[in-house]
Amino acid sequence: MTLRFAVSRPDGGVTIISAAPIADLKRVFGPLFTEEQYRAHVIERNGLTDSAVELPEDWTPPDDRTFRDAWRLNGKGLEVDMDRARVIHMGRIRRARDAKLPALDVQFTRAQGRKDAAAADAVEAQRQTLRDLPTTFDLSKASTPDELRRLWPAELA
Repeated sequence: MTLRFAVSRPDGGVTIISAAPIADLKRVFGPLFTEEQYRAHVIERNGLTDSAVELPEDWTPPDDRTFRDAWRLNGKGLEVDMDRARVIHMGRIRRARDAKLPALDVQFTRAQGRKDAAAADAVEAQRQTLRDLPTTFDLSKASTPDELRRLWPAELA
């Protein structure tokens, strides 16, 4: 038997506490260590309150942890807070965009150095498209984590 609890953190995230198996603790506390003593020990040692949700013994964490920081307790287990997941995903889009901008800055500077206004304008249009992504790319159409994960701007592909 292994106890697992899900606890809401002050930042809104969720911490999963997975206690040492009772068999391991029986080696320390002796073979008469009961399940009730085990539960009390885990709760006390981890400072758990009534807000902690005990997860079923057969519970396993989701395989996909893409939106781990958007997990929330729903009273029975975990769910993904889609609003928070969208914020996380947009952060990833911003980081990918930011990684592409320096190369375009170099292209823009070179085009200006060659006095190639058409090339400079084309590169500037690409840069502006990337800068506008956070306001133009719509993540609200995703209603599940899988749908959200699949949304990615073609400009960053």
